[in-house]
Amino acid sequence: MVLNGFIQYVKSLTLANHAPIPDDWFEEFYQNVHKCRILRSVVQSNYNTLCSGNEKLTDSMLPNDPFVFHMILAVDMIALGLNNIKKCRKENALSVASCLALQRDRNRLIYDSILSSQWSQLHQNGSGISDDFTFRFTPSGYGDIGYDILNYRYNLGTNKYEYKKIGSWVNKLSLKLTQYRRISTSNDFVLPRSRCITGSTCNCLDSKGKTVQYKKSGQTASLVSGNREILIDPNTGAVIDLSNRPSAYYRFSEIWGTIVTTLAALGAFFGVCLFCYFLIFFPFRGSTTILGFTLLVAIICLYLMATAFVAHATPIVCAIRRFFLGFFYALAYSALLIKLLDAYRNKKKEELVYKKLGSPCGLLMCCLLLVAVQCIINIEWLILVPPEVVRVPFEGVMWPRCSPESTSDEALVMSLIFIMCILFLCVVFGLCTWSSKINCYEARWVLGMAILSILVWIVWCLVSIVGNYKVRDMAVAIGLLMNASILLVLGPVRRLRLLKEYKQQVKGEKDEYYLYDNDLNSSVDYSHGYNAAPHVIFFYYLITFSFSKMSVAISRCQILYQMLQLSPAFPLPSNARHLLTSMLLKFTIVS
Repeated sequence: MVLNGFIQYVKSLTLANHAPIPDDWFEEFYQNVHKCRILRSVVQSNYNTLCSGNEKLTDSMLPNDPFVFHMILAVDMIALGLNNIKKCRKENALSVASCLALQRDRNRLIYDSILSSQWSQLHQNGSGISDDFTFRFTPSGYGDIGYDILNYRYNLGTNKYEYKKIGSWVNKLSLKLTQYRRISTSNDFVLPRSRCITGSTCNCLDSKGKTVQYKKSGQTASLVSGNREILIDPNTGAVIDLSNRPSAYYRFSEIWGTIVTTLAALGAFFGVCLFCYFLIFFPFRGSTTILGFTLLVAIICLYLMATAFVAHATPIVCAIRRFFLGFFYALAYSALLIKLLDAYRNKKKEELVYKKLGSPCGLLMCCLLLVAVQCIINIEWLILVPPEVVRVPFEGVMWPRCSPESTSDEALVMSLIFIMCILFLCVVFGLCTWSSKINCYEARWVLGMAILSILVWIVWCLVSIVGNYKVRDMAVAIGLLMNASILLVLGPVRRLRLLKEYKQQVKGEKDEYYLYDNDLNSSVDYSHGYNAAPHVIFFYYLITFSFSKMSVAISRCQILYQMLQLSPAFPLPSNARHLLTSMLLKFTIVS
């Protein structure tokens, strides 16, 4: 090789004979290579061993590095360029240095001569260099001796990442495509950084040998090949295919999307079943019952709303997220707040009053008034910032995001500040009505809903803001499922359990009443299947009315009515007592 002569020359150098290398240069090199110290050297080292001057250089001391050849090449090219300066070659009487000293543009002459030189002197017998080897400087001043094509990939044998040469370029492309391997088995891979200068357009060859243009900017770089365009991150080397744009329904096929959608569908279906059941069989229609139905509707909508965050962003999906997320949350928590306010106003009252604004319709209007405030916020946001979609490179694809991409998640959370205030008021009034017995201590359960919801809100809000793009929508969807489940379990499901206990209690009271009636007159057989017990006493007074004066019957009915109203110790069950009271009132009026 061409380096053999250079290596032999270096090995022949000694401490006493190393001309024309300056003493200080060679002595520093000599001390570092032999790990010794020269006492009289200009450059002193810290080695403890003294140099004898007879040390010899061996092959192991000389690095076998390609940069040695590059250095030889650079020095020779400089010498070749200086010798090829035409103006100085005509002046044979002067040396090159003297000739250049007389030139005004000597720096330009030196640069142009070196730049135009071709290194062909190495093409000699026994040099070990191929005949087609050439070297030249590019117009930008870079040395062009070709390059190797390396494949960055994972080696299963060594369990490490490595570079593997699969081709080269020396005047022509030589590429072995069969040796190419991907960096890993996943789709999101990272390629080595390109050395194309930022802001320039480079001509590259693809795997088929076709010329493509590579344009690199400060933020992103694009590689165009035919109709395909690939985006390359200059910082990480991440490759994104611009043609790979997931559809709005893509995430429904992913594991987390399938789970969230299934749970949302089950929750909504169960909520609809409860709504229909309560609408048919719930025995009470006054007080805050209408707020309970409102809450159940909001719960069903919250379950369905989770699917809007499984779907990828589109203008319609972004509009649905902006408006209906706050609307359904406001509908649910406003119903809870009005329930607590109703319990607070009736906290010290012996008799519950539901009139005017406190009537069921009035309570519903108060709830819808709070919801209207949130609707105004959402509508203003939609008008001032129309919903649009931008594509950002993420995980090898162009990820769709609601605009503005940098602040869309923060803006979504900020649009729910009014709902956060409602939750805070629910906690305040829940604590104030902790001792209220209205609706079986309903205020305590509402307080539990508010506290658990606040904990869930803190988690999903933080993750949706600081998490990466993949988990942000997931956090909002899971937060919707958890909040809807909390409201469903502590609200309608609890009401279902209370309704079951109420029916069992009513059935027990009827059985006790039938036993009490049979004790009065065991010889009379009354049908227990038709709830005829209250009619026994009424039938007795019909007989009295037939054989006595009307005034006596009326007075007895009035006395019995007063006994039923004023005596809590009356032996009849409450259900039978209320039914008997209403019948006697009707009888008194008719009489």
